[in-house]
Amino acid sequence: MIRCELLVLLIAHNFIRWIMAEVARTRTVPPDRISFTGTLDAFRHFRAALAGGCRPHRRRRGWATLLRALAVDRLPPRPHRRELRVP
Repeated sequence: MIRCELLVLLIAHNFIRWIMAEVARTRTVPPDRISFTGTLDAFRHFRAALAGGCRPHRRRRGWATLLRALAVDRLPPRPHRRELRVP
C-alpha cells in the first residue's frame, strides 16, 4: 500500500508540473515564474469545470481559463535565487 500511495503522489506531482509546462509553452510565461502551489490551488478551484460530466466545449473553456489564470498569477522576479536541479 505504501508503494501505491507513493506512486499516486508522484503521478499527481508530475501532473501539476505538466500543467505548469503547458502554461509556459502556450502562454509564453517563463517557467520559473509559475508557482507550484498556485497551480495546485488553481487546479483544485477549476476541477469542477474540468470534470468529465461537463460538455466538451465547457471543458475546453475551463482549461483555457485555468491556463490564462495561471499565466496572469506569476511569481515575482527573484533575481538572486538559485535552485540547482543537478548536484
